[in-house]
Amino acid sequence: MPSANGRDAELSALDSALAGIGPRRHVLAVVRGPRGIGKSALLAAFGRRTSSARVLTVAFRDGVPAWDEFGATALLHAAQRHFEEFAEPSVAASIEAVRGLTQPLTFRSPQGRSGLLTELARLFGRLSRHKDVVVLADDVDALASPASALFAMCLPRCLVVATCTDDDSLCGLADHVVNLRPLPAECVEPLLAKAFGTPFDEATLGRLLAALGPLGRHPATLLSTVDELRREGRLVVVHGRACMADFPIMVPAGHEAVAHVRGFGVVGVHLVAMAASVSFGVDDLPMLVAAVGGTVTEYGDAVDELVRLKVLDCGADGQLTCPSPALAARVLAEAAEAISDMHAAVAQHLNGDEAVIAEHLSRSSLRHDNLLIRQAERAADEDTAARWLLAARPRPITAEFARLLTRTGRAEALLDMAADAPLDADAAAAVTVAAIHACRPVPHAVRTALPAAAAFSDRWLADEPLRPSDLTSWCGPLSQSQRAELAEAAAVQDVAAMLDVVHGSGAPDSMPSLYHRVLRGYRTGDWTAVLAATRRLELAGAQAPIARLLAAEVCAEQGDERQALSWLAAAGARQPVLRAWVECGMRLRAGDHAFDLGWRAYLDAPTAPGHEQLLMRLVVIAVLADDPVRTALVLGKIESRCLAPELLVFARGAVNRDLDRLRNTADLFRRRGHLPELLTVCLLAGGLAAEPRPWLHEAHELATVLGATPLRARARDLMRLRGVTAPRSTDRPSTLSRTELLIASLIRQGRTNRQIAVTMRMSEKTVEHNLSRVFAKTGARTRVDVAAAMVKGRRRRVTT
Repeated sequence: MPSANGRDAELSALDSALAGIGPRRHVLAVVRGPRGIGKSALLAAFGRRTSSARVLTVAFRDGVPAWDEFGATALLHAAQRHFEEFAEPSVAASIEAVRGLTQPLTFRSPQGRSGLLTELARLFGRLSRHKDVVVLADDVDALASPASALFAMCLPRCLVVATCTDDDSLCGLADHVVNLRPLPAECVEPLLAKAFGTPFDEATLGRLLAALGPLGRHPATLLSTVDELRREGRLVVVHGRACMADFPIMVPAGHEAVAHVRGFGVVGVHLVAMAASVSFGVDDLPMLVAAVGGTVTEYGDAVDELVRLKVLDCGADGQLTCPSPALAARVLAEAAEAISDMHAAVAQHLNGDEAVIAEHLSRSSLRHDNLLIRQAERAADEDTAARWLLAARPRPITAEFARLLTRTGRAEALLDMAADAPLDADAAAAVTVAAIHACRPVPHAVRTALPAAAAFSDRWLADEPLRPSDLTSWCGPLSQSQRAELAEAAAVQDVAAMLDVVHGSGAPDSMPSLYHRVLRGYRTGDWTAVLAATRRLELAGAQAPIARLLAAEVCAEQGDERQALSWLAAAGARQPVLRAWVECGMRLRAGDHAFDLGWRAYLDAPTAPGHEQLLMRLVVIAVLADDPVRTALVLGKIESRCLAPELLVFARGAVNRDLDRLRNTADLFRRRGHLPELLTVCLLAGGLAAEPRPWLHEAHELATVLGATPLRARARDLMRLRGVTAPRSTDRPSTLSRTELLIASLIRQGRTNRQIAVTMRMSEKTVEHNLSRVFAKTGARTRVDVAAAMVKGRRRRVTT
């Protein structure tokens, strides 16, 4: 039976209403909800599933003349559209009678109005004479006399389903009232995917819904916003997902809420701007009026109406906010100059709290640099401090100022300021970091003050390999641990991590940071973030073959071979070893022998990025094939190369079936939070161990968390082969986050909270917080219960 996305309960209510009509009975159902909530879509879905009755759809909002109080023109149009279904002379006669009375003159006298209503009732009586009739009356409250129109339609054997926004008088007439709520959250993505023709990237969907706020669950707003983004070329398909860059998201200019604000002129603009940008409440209205003019009554009435229309929200303390950032962004973009003038007037009027004055100054064209700089030093958060300092444009540019702007995503603004500013060596280093995150050449002053930094930036922009020495040549001495981190980052050309070692965190959403997010997300098992960040790199035009290959690996591990091949094709041949690692895994899952392909790639480039991952996979392939020649070959190469200690321990444990070594390797990967490698060890050990249950249950849990469907199936196959009872289908292992899963695994090993905190590099309080969530999700009461749940795969709730 046809349905509507997320509206099954409402459709069932209308089905019940339809069941209530009979030869002597009509039913009036009113569907109530704000515009854009999906009332028309609900009527359409109900019409599609109603086959036992004649269905007439009547739209009253558009095309009905102002003089037509009953909507007779729309009713005539609907009847004529379905005339062939009726094909009765009496119906034709009624249509002609109604047509003759549907004119302005009819509504000038009570007799004319009464006559038209009589003919409309006669028409619906004849329509329902031999078969039930369903009238879908959309936007009936747009009529001048909606109740009269409904009475004319309410004849025996008729179900009238009328939609309205917020008309209590119509609801009082109804036999059934269906209040249409915002779309359930889980139904948003399917609606957008159907409209756009492809699923949405998770990060894009999150940004869209965060920007729209409550409007994000209004179907009409969702679809119109997405349609505008698509027309502007800002929403595009990247490797099978709809993706969007980080541009401001605004509701369409023609959105109803924008029209509400425009209806109040500059008063509406002022209120939305204040509510969206500063701390502002109803008690502040006199201050605003004194600064910009007008009257408190005028502004107060506007607040009441905008709150009623849900453009603004008023808290219990009287604070006003704009619940939809996308709506505020549209209003601010359309009236930027007027809003700047308003903030200037308020800043000039205020006399007191300098922090409040600084906020308004930063949003205006006024200059009061000393106050802004002074208050920035006292600001509660970095973003506010950066905004105030940027408004003051301090000179000279210091390293601390440059780092602040970069950390808060203002690298572009910093580079514009630094274009003609003198820089000392420290400031030049900080500006170089900003230039790399912004993917722009360094300013000339950097080339003068710190040539080595400029050379490093030039190498990165030219896509030339970066070496640790390229960075250490323009930074201070590094500790042994810093040098190790720097070498690890340089091996995969992770420039964001290289810079972080020396200069601290950079821009959060720059291309280098996105690439770092891909690398980190793969290791920690945040594979959704891997794919989202790689798509954003693609959208930005980045050439990132390592990111593409990791995306291919994730898709392959999750069973999406088509997308895996697509990412492989995009990656090209620039990273042959990492590519061979991905292809070996795909061949292995397909049942093909993959060792030779990987071995040749390794021998051709034994130090290329990904060589350790490839060797680890080759060990697994050789051991699973029970091939002593190849196992000896790859183990000998690992031993002779003095590669990473964990790789050597793993290889010796796998080849020699030494479970102590495999257990040590698993412990190391748990401590580091490297879930894919931990899953590999668990699957291999589960096939070798005399007691495979804990290994295979942990592998099953990890594969579920990662969304690695083929590996989850592999774990279950091994359980059947080794006689291990699989976790019950009612278990929900995915309810544990990655952090919670690692903590539960360490508890299973008997670790204390302090030991877990040291292992996972977090505070004991953070461990306790996550442990409480593990208890809640597993239904465990003690640490022993948690360990038992991890071993046995149980997720039982405990009743008290």
